[in-house]
Amino acid sequence: ISESLFNNQSSGAYLAQVSVGTPPQQISLQIDTGSTDVWMLSVSTDLCQMTGGGFDETASLSSNVVAQGAFVASFGGGESTNGDYITDDFIIGGATIKGLQMGLANTSSMAYGLIGLGYDVNEGSIINGKTSLVYPSIIDEMVSQGLINTRAYSLYLDNLAATTGSIIFGGLDSEKFHGNLVQLPIISTTLANGTTAFTQLQVAMTSVGVDSQSFTPATYQATVVLDSGTTLALLPNDLVAGVVAAVNGVDDTQPENSGFIFVDCNVLSNSSFTVDFGFGGANGIVIHIPASEIVATATTYLGDKTLPVATSSFGEVCLLTLHFTNSTTYLIGDAILRSAYAVYDLQNNLISLAPTNFNSTTSNIVNFTTSETSIPTVTS
Repeated sequence: ISESLFNNQSSGAYLAQVSVGTPPQQISLQIDTGSTDVWMLSVSTDLCQMTGGGFDETASLSSNVVAQGAFVASFGGGESTNGDYITDDFIIGGATIKGLQMGLANTSSMAYGLIGLGYDVNEGSIINGKTSLVYPSIIDEMVSQGLINTRAYSLYLDNLAATTGSIIFGGLDSEKFHGNLVQLPIISTTLANGTTAFTQLQVAMTSVGVDSQSFTPATYQATVVLDSGTTLALLPNDLVAGVVAAVNGVDDTQPENSGFIFVDCNVLSNSSFTVDFGFGGANGIVIHIPASEIVATATTYLGDKTLPVATSSFGEVCLLTLHFTNSTTYLIGDAILRSAYAVYDLQNNLISLAPTNFNSTTSNIVNFTTSETSIPTVTS
């Protein structure tokens, strides 16, 4: 199942246009590897603007309420949403999933809904203790209804300037990356009761550097979530500080200030400049991120905030889309994922990465089989 994604550059979201209900209603939903629920805004949601549109369950002959008021979800940026769990027919990439369980938000601080593609354990019903409402995810339903062979998908975001990307459920496109896919084990999480489980699509980040020069020790390792629902990269303070120092940036992230990291836009004229992220250690892969993917013109995002005095020597002021976080959860968002073609295999708990082939206009889709115990070894 292949679906084109719209790069909504104003919000940083990659949106799939889907159809829900009988007769079908078109809605745009964000692809999110950091959550699991599929959910939509209701047409009655109290919002000034709905980026992707809302769903009118009263106009669908196939819509059924499963649990009224049981859908509750919150997200890392402080956003939240709540409403009902419903079932209805869901069309994506020309394939119809019959009776998919979804959240229908009556209240939300977000302008569009999500297609959550993570592990079932992250469903809102489980997180909020409603274990009786555990249900098959969209990936589970695709497999059980015979639409794909295994619980895996691949994601191609293309570069920042591109208007579209793509997602393939049950396969990959060998024309969308360079070289070989490198397999990385997904890292399990230790739960409060001492047991372990796969809860997030997270891997080991083992190096960070600039211009192919790593400034992390050889033994370095941090667990990072590959989260397509996040625009920025939220990383440990010392790593971001290393990048800021390398580009002579200005840290203005204190709460009382602008909240941004500023750099001189002249870094964009250096075509060889990259920020480099290594995954999986010596036998893993290093993804080189060009400046054009992680540096943006400040006026695009600054609004009415004031530039710090330290930027007065800059020819033109830009922003760095890497950010500090004091959380123990580190996120690799779209700013980094655009440069990495990613295959997520929830069946075998693996993620494969390869450098993105930007602006690819050709396609060669490889379908996964039912019996595969790992992501196919495919060379572009």
